Amino acid sequence: QIALKEKEDFVYAKNNLGAVYMAMSEWDSAIQCFEEVSQDILYPYPEIPLSNIGWVYFDRKNYKQANDYFKKSLEIKADFINPIHGMASISIETGLYRQAIKYLRSELKKNPEAVILHSDLARAYEKINEQTQAQRSWKKVLKLAPAGSALALEAGKRLD
Repeated sequence: QIALKEKEDFVYAKNNLGAVYMAMSEWDSAIQCFEEVSQDILYPYPEIPLSNIGWVYFDRKNYKQANDYFKKSLEIKADFINPIHGMASISIETGLYRQAIKYLRSELKKNPEAVILHSDLARAYEKINEQTQAQRSWKKVLKLAPAGSALALEAGKRLD
């Protein structure tokens, strides 16, 4: 907020403030910040705040709105992993496991190093009790994730 007091149009600080609001579950304030950032012509990455709005709606369990914002983000940058992960998470959260698997497999062909998508794929396979495929995906997570990261630790636990 200090940077914003100094220069109200400091778009990067506003984006970071939105992330702080999001972490504090102050959803409406987060959305307001991210909306302002996404519409600021000086901000070169509008796909980021749009995706963040998608995550706010996801956390509020408003999956239709979340999906809409993830799609808006992908319209700007089609290979942006964050909204792809978001759309897969919606499918998993709403029980559309096979849809999530199909989507993730397609996206992983384009982004084979996207560790979070391998993690999503493993979770979706677990939900339909395809343990062999889930284990394969967790092994990929373990291979790609930085040692000691949350994803690497989770993969290690799932493979034990």
